[in-house]
Amino acid sequence: MNYPFYLNASTLLNRIYISTLNYKLLGNNLLKQNIYIYEYANNEQKLTYRVHTAIFNFYFKIGDIIAELEELYEDLYDTQYFQLTSTTANYLIHVYLDMHEYEKAIQLVQKTNKVIKKTNFDNLIGLFSYLYYSFFAYYSQQLYKESDAIVEEMEL
Repeated sequence: MNYPFYLNASTLLNRIYISTLNYKLLGNNLLKQNIYIYEYANNEQKLTYRVHTAIFNFYFKIGDIIAELEELYEDLYDTQYFQLTSTTANYLIHVYLDMHEYEKAIQLVQKTNKVIKKTNFDNLIGLFSYLYYSFFAYYSQQLYKESDAIVEEMEL
């Protein structure tokens, strides 16, 4: 069996499950990947697996999701995996906003901004999500100048 190819295809399937909010199938697929991930996966695949597992855990409220996402974000921040770092940041910003931790969300938005500029998004959903969450982080703190700048960027 070509395990690296299987893991690439399986990772793509995870992204589809996440995008379609089908977390039960995501969990089933993560279980299938688990037996191969640590033996056959490259570093990017292992990190992607951790991101997908964190998203699954967030949905089902398993463990300390904030600590898990923060640790994952820090592990990714200095890597060249810009899209994965951006995805993790988006989920963490989303969690902060849900918990009304607006100052943490703004700090993460500001820290992630330079990663976003380096990211070549394979689709614009990741960029739009970042801008959307950034807008709400700033707007929630009545930082209207920053909010307006994000709206202008979205219009481009």
